[in-house]
Amino acid sequence: MGNKPASEYKTKGDFALITGTISVPTDGNHSSISINYPEGFNKDNCCVISKMFKRVDAPSTRGYSEGTVFMPDQNTSGNYPSKVELRPSDISVMVRYIYISSDGKIVTSEISTNTNFKIVLMKI
Repeated sequence: MGNKPASEYKTKGDFALITGTISVPTDGNHSSISINYPEGFNKDNCCVISKMFKRVDAPSTRGYSEGTVFMPDQNTSGNYPSKVELRPSDISVMVRYIYISSDGKIVTSEISTNTNFKIVLMKI
């Protein structure tokens, strides 16, 4: 898979906000994409200071989050184990969606979701 640009880059001085969408498959495996660095950023001069995710089909009242999402009205929760790796020529973003049903069962398959992400890089 070749590198692709993220949907959007916003830079302000030593910071860059990268936004995009990643598709999580229904087979229970993680999803991975490679994105290009924003101009002026590379693996040696920056670090990841934030990564957040939000399902595209999430209710409008839900925001971006890092960690576990708990929905008390449904007695369910979900989690996005993820990794952002600064590689020599690109940034690798990996994510997997894990859902805990109202009866306490952990489900990693049969869930396909498009997930928006926000990654903040800081030059060091």
